[in-house]
Amino acid sequence: YATGTFDQANGTPVQGIAKYDGSNWSPVIAGLNAYNSLMTVWDNKLIINGFYNNTQGPVLAWDGNAITEVGNFNQGGIFTDFAVYQGDLIAAHLASGTGRIYRYDGNGWQAFAGTITGVPLALAVDGNLLYVAGNFSGGCSGVDFVAADNIFVWDGAGCEALGAGVTNSGPIEEIRDMVIYGNGLIVTGRFNQAGGAPANSLAWWDGSNWHAFDQGLVDGVNEGQGNALLIKDDVLYVTGFFEQAGNTLSHHFAAINLDAIFSNGFD
Repeated sequence: YATGTFDQANGTPVQGIAKYDGSNWSPVIAGLNAYNSLMTVWDNKLIINGFYNNTQGPVLAWDGNAITEVGNFNQGGIFTDFAVYQGDLIAAHLASGTGRIYRYDGNGWQAFAGTITGVPLALAVDGNLLYVAGNFSGGCSGVDFVAADNIFVWDGAGCEALGAGVTNSGPIEEIRDMVIYGNGLIVTGRFNQAGGAPANSLAWWDGSNWHAFDQGLVDGVNEGQGNALLIKDDVLYVTGFFEQAGNTLSHHFAAINLDAIFSNGFD
């Protein structure tokens, strides 16, 4: 399944979401319109941000046969990411300049973990730890406020910053995606420092400290921008807007073998 801003898949008309069976692309279901590039799997259903026949939404579930609306979310604003945490569907949300995290337990939507001073853009889950990243200066306001540069973790009761977080001396400062790795996680986005040390838009939090990936992602003389991460068979794949990854020229897509992290460089 793929979702994003498009209206054709291999020449077949679609509305922001399509499926590939190994040979052909096709619409998921007639009348289904996805947007915002959000998709996850929860309760054995495909969850998307979208509308069905202009009457159901903005969160929908497809079980392979029918489309249903996930609760009656009526808070307005926009969703920025989905995840599954402690069995519940989790959504990062922004409305009127305030970020919040919502959970749906099968009965209704509820906000939790306070509010966020800025924009949450990415969620990642590791057991009872829920990592929240984006473009903000603090989280858990009203519950357990913590000053945090663009990333914090919720442990089920309160929030904790991940060291000095990530920052940028340039105009854009944000984490756009992250994946769990080892005792911590790997993040990408637009930044040139992680934990106060140089790191160009790609960094690893090992549970205690931040580490750079060589020269990271570079676009000309400035840091590049990473948009998405995937780990498969101990290889980290990253895509975004950059022309160099580590010491290697690489146009918008690169990979690094995590078995030889910090030594073999990018491919």
